[in-house]
Amino acid sequence: MGQPPFDDARGARPNAPATPPSRPDRARAWPPHTAPDALAPEVHAFLRAFANDGPPGPRALARLLDHYPTPTAAYAALQGGDLPSALADVAAAVRPALTAAAQADAARSFARQAAAGDAVVALGERRYPPSLAAIHDPPPLMYVRGALPPTLAAPAGLAPAVAIVGTRRASRGALAFARRLAYDVASTGTTVVSGLALGIDGAAHEGALAAAPDGTVAVLATHLGAIHPPVHTDLAHRIAREGALLSDVPRPRRTQRRAFVRRNRIVSGLARAVVVVEAPFRSGTRHTVDFAMEQGRDVFVVPHAATREAGRAAAAWLREGARPLVDAADLFDGG
Repeated sequence: MGQPPFDDARGARPNAPATPPSRPDRARAWPPHTAPDALAPEVHAFLRAFANDGPPGPRALARLLDHYPTPTAAYAALQGGDLPSALADVAAAVRPALTAAAQADAARSFARQAAAGDAVVALGERRYPPSLAAIHDPPPLMYVRGALPPTLAAPAGLAPAVAIVGTRRASRGALAFARRLAYDVASTGTTVVSGLALGIDGAAHEGALAAAPDGTVAVLATHLGAIHPPVHTDLAHRIAREGALLSDVPRPRRTQRRAFVRRNRIVSGLARAVVVVEAPFRSGTRHTVDFAMEQGRDVFVVPHAATREAGRAAAAWLREGARPLVDAADLFDGG
């Protein structure tokens, strides 16, 4: 799994690689010095076409970005009819989004988001977290309520951010461990990322908030205006005031299972390391671990008794290359 994410509590290792050790054919590094502060409105509208549950979707955008260096370049190629034949299906799917009516609809949508106090951050803009931009199929647009912490602006693979995840049906001891771990991690200036779910996610956000006002980021599987689960509405409001809520969902809609899978891919993509506190092997956490390993993130697992389901899951992930974690020091040790 490569080297540990940090040597100490002050930040990245001096000789850490500029990009995570993920598959070279799947990683993409966006040079931060070339990214504009904002994309043209028509490029925003173009990206919005890939932000839906249906086609074309983020994977189609990823295919375009395998051929063109930026979303602006891909948009220009589409407008000029210069796409290779292998991308004809993508061109056909996205062409309706290039009309004036579609662009006007997108402008109205972005205006509604702004009126609600939310920001829209587009792939290819300077504000878009570089570590997330570097995964193979990053979300085209991210909706932000609150303020993205400066830690997420670090170059791809170097952001001092740790994802703490696990089951919604956590034991009392696991919840206490998650709160303490998140508190210790956030106390170093490291951002805690999680998914606002019941159980481990909620405990991680609470622990991070107790340590640092801007110490946590919650990634939602729902629109920012529809917090799920509802019992975490107050917690979400605290995070929005002191940290940030993120979502790739452009409008209110019925939440489907795949939205939670997409959410987990974003959680791991934002972080340099993922910690599984407690989870059965067959759970949403399984997706987060798989994404983390594909993205080249370090994965840590809290050991449990082999007689428990969480213990058997932990043993399986350790065999796959995860590392054991007993406290926050395991994240920051260089050995």
